[in-house]
Amino acid sequence: PPGGFGGSGDGLNIDLSSLFENIMRGQPHSGSGQGAGPTPFSGFGGMGGGRSFQPRHQGPQGMGSQRQRAYKRPFKCSLEDLADPSGRKKKLKVKNLVTDPMTGETKMAERIYNVRIKPGWKAGTKVTFPAKDGFPPITFILKEKPHLFLKRVGNNLHWPCSISTRQAERGAKLSIPLPDGETLTVSTRDRIPTKDGERMVVTGKGMPIKGGPERGDLVIVFRVIPEKVDEQ
Repeated sequence: PPGGFGGSGDGLNIDLSSLFENIMRGQPHSGSGQGAGPTPFSGFGGMGGGRSFQPRHQGPQGMGSQRQRAYKRPFKCSLEDLADPSGRKKKLKVKNLVTDPMTGETKMAERIYNVRIKPGWKAGTKVTFPAKDGFPPITFILKEKPHLFLKRVGNNLHWPCSISTRQAERGAKLSIPLPDGETLTVSTRDRIPTKDGERMVVTGKGMPIKGGPERGDLVIVFRVIPEKVDEQ
């Protein structure tokens, strides 16, 4: 397998500046919220439902006259992010047009959301932030990045391993970089694979299981490749 893992980046940057050009050419929103034009968030549909969401203007108390619907946005994590026992942090940047409740002026504002990733989180995990400072409630939904050679199946990790018939007969020493930074070394001498699809399970070397120190398993799936025989 490859000798290392790539970084996942610092986080999500929602840059909606292209949507603001037409807005900024028109009249600014009034403080009352009547006849409000499009907002940066209205250009995106909610995940799954496909319905757009327009945040209401915020009054002095920070809440509109009706309860706001949470805006949804995906954020991506690698297996390395999700396996780090220390819990990595993602910085997610969002821009929005907000109205000053005192002056009624509309201006561009930026907010950074800090998400602390818990080991063992899975795709679909939701992190919700309440409305604040003119920004509507927002829910970030986790999406897993594809890994170069590992596949997550629940709490287990599957690794397809190709070996020749000679390696299978003599026994092979395998070095496998895991998402948490450990390099695992295993040998096939005690259990020689003889056919395609045969599996070796290494207990406790999979992904962290949320809520406890336990981990899933590493499942090595062998592909035995016959060697070519030179004819004399």
